[in-house]
Amino acid sequence: MKNFLTKHKLDIIVVGSLVLVALTLLLVFALTSNPGEYVEITVDGRLFGRYSLSDDAEIDIGGTNLLIIENGTAYMKEANCPNHTCVARGSISLSGQSIICLPNKIIVTVKGGKNTPDAVSS
Repeated sequence: MKNFLTKHKLDIIVVGSLVLVALTLLLVFALTSNPGEYVEITVDGRLFGRYSLSDDAEIDIGGTNLLIIENGTAYMKEANCPNHTCVARGSISLSGQSIICLPNKIIVTVKGGKNTPDAVSS
């Protein structure tokens, strides 16, 4: 065991450093995430609509997807695409989060909320 540690000391340091950086980034993201105010839905690059997260709603998106807004979150309840990745995505509520349905060219993004400077703007 001692021989293994001596041989792979640099590898262990690199892997440990990468894990530490990943955990730090995860913590920073968790602490700086802000609840959004509304969702913006685009279909094939065109704005379909903006809906407040504070108002419960069922939104039929072009007859292909059903978006549910309730209790300050949004989730895709139904989709007619083959893989249903957008349905499996679960709920979104933080500014910047999104649900994407590639086959139907639908993007639902949470927007608004308290703005915090990011690495580019600060």
